Amino acid sequence: MSKDYYKTLGVPENADSDAIKSSYRELVKKYHPDRNPGDNKAEKRFKEIGEAYDVLHDPKKRRQYDQLRKYGAYDPRRPNNGGGFGGGAGGFQGGINMEDLLRGGMGDIFGDLFGGRRGRGRQRVRSQAGQDLNLTVSVDFLTVALGGKVKISVPGDGRCPTCKGSGGQPGTEFDQCPVCEGSGTVSQQQGGFAISRPCSRCLGRGVVPRQPCQRCHGTGRAPGDTAIMVTIPAGISEEKRIRIPGRGEAGEGGAPRGDLYVRVVPKADGTFRREGNNVITEEDTPLTTAVLGGKLTTQTIHGEVSVTVPAGTQPGAKLRLKRKGIANKAAGRTGDHLVILRVSIPRKLTKKQRELFQKLSELD
Repeated sequence: MSKDYYKTLGVPENADSDAIKSSYRELVKKYHPDRNPGDNKAEKRFKEIGEAYDVLHDPKKRRQYDQLRKYGAYDPRRPNNGGGFGGGAGGFQGGINMEDLLRGGMGDIFGDLFGGRRGRGRQRVRSQAGQDLNLTVSVDFLTVALGGKVKISVPGDGRCPTCKGSGGQPGTEFDQCPVCEGSGTVSQQQGGFAISRPCSRCLGRGVVPRQPCQRCHGTGRAPGDTAIMVTIPAGISEEKRIRIPGRGEAGEGGAPRGDLYVRVVPKADGTFRREGNNVITEEDTPLTTAVLGGKLTTQTIHGEVSVTVPAGTQPGAKLRLKRKGIANKAAGRTGDHLVILRVSIPRKLTKKQRELFQKLSELD
């Protein structure tokens, strides 16, 4: 267990969903890249906060996390869990893969129960799919509100473009692995059990190339970031994630890639503020307009709109522009735009203005 997500979000283990969400939002504001330009530590903290929230706000993931964290078996890169026990529970040690266990892979894990032999029943082991990735990206407010496309950089190991993930130099021949004898796994005696692991020689493939790939040195993977375009659905909330199939880490032995999950956080915006599907702006209103009534122009996410200010409008009053907010396709409705009026009190008066205010004071 390399990370404690409760500590990352600064909440106790019995925190409810509201406390988790509140802490997440405060931390996101504090460590947002826009507020900490060039601060690598803040950027790293920002990503850790997103990763922690991804697990703790989801009841199913949180239950699994709470169960597995006791044994050090939670791998944060796998939303469906994974990783290995680091000692403890029932004497199981040495990396039991929980994802295989949950998928019913008991035969692969305990295949040679009490035997401690190499597996011989097959020439190639089933390749292991790549791990899923989670990213939190910062996107302009208008893109989040109206939808659009953004380019993001996806880190992690990708499939080697030279050998296509096979680990062998193009054109080379493959031989049966001499260590696992083609099974792709080796077994180790632990107490009364024989625990199977991927073979370290062939990386679970069951075969080894006569000439390893010069680019990836036989691993089948090549490091480097990949730039991809992501479609942002209009009005997506921070609690939702965008799933992009096949954009996670590359699998071993040419196996399929995992998936990419993207959480979108809107950049701080000096004009707009969001509450649900409603958008809020604040407008300075001349004192005379607030008293006598009139019109002012406000900016909405759909463009400029003229607003009528009723006579006698008080400071802090809200004017509602219906269906000028964020469109929620799931709910089948569009939010409103709310204009909060800030009445401007003049700091300096001309001689004529002062005379008029004095006359008004006498009338009052």
